[in-house]
Amino acid sequence: MLHGHDDDSGRVIKQMESQSGNKPSRKEREWLQRRKLILEAAAGLFAELGYSGTTMQHIADRADFSVGYLYRHFAAKITIVEALIDRELDHYDRIVAENADSGLSPLQTYRRILEKLCSHLTTRRDLVRVMSRDSLLRRLPDRNTRLQKFSAIDQELMRQAWAAGEIPLVDFELLSAVISGVFDNLMMEFAEDEDPAAFERIPGIVFEFVLDPLIRRIDGESPRKEDTDARHHSTEA
Repeated sequence: MLHGHDDDSGRVIKQMESQSGNKPSRKEREWLQRRKLILEAAAGLFAELGYSGTTMQHIADRADFSVGYLYRHFAAKITIVEALIDRELDHYDRIVAENADSGLSPLQTYRRILEKLCSHLTTRRDLVRVMSRDSLLRRLPDRNTRLQKFSAIDQELMRQAWAAGEIPLVDFELLSAVISGVFDNLMMEFAEDEDPAAFERIPGIVFEFVLDPLIRRIDGESPRKEDTDARHHSTEA
């Protein structure tokens, strides 16, 4: 189950305070806390029963609310999925913001961002597993709009890496799509892995097979045959 992680309601309350200059009312705080309970109940049930096997009544019962009250927060089951995914996108935004002035090179910064994201996703394995099994991203009505947020961040960091001389000039949109495809497929694959730290292998793989070859082009170095052979034998094993 997805309990005991980011205090999303607390973060939203702080955002409301900074935007309005006033503290949220007691009713607003209670509303946000109850919304969080609903999201956690839904995430747990999706992991146990699958998306299709979970009903709004199940979620209401798990959160200990009436189903009528549940519909005051979410108009349909898919809107709960949207909220869960938006929560993860918000977390990614925070990771990027926290590392914006890290003093590292663009590629080093990007690797650190991926490492922190994968470390976080280790705590969200159930949600990732459900998204994979039930193809939840494909069900979202504005899927592309949400995923463009990831793509825009990736493209900007790759442009910075090029400007810093770390990678050659390439189609940054295409490079972002390749990285996203590799990342997403590894994430779905490792969601079924029994190793709790499986996600933390993803950044190294993304760099080894996507970004390191570009770095070698800048260095004028071709992949060594022995390195290629070693990877081939390792894959066969």
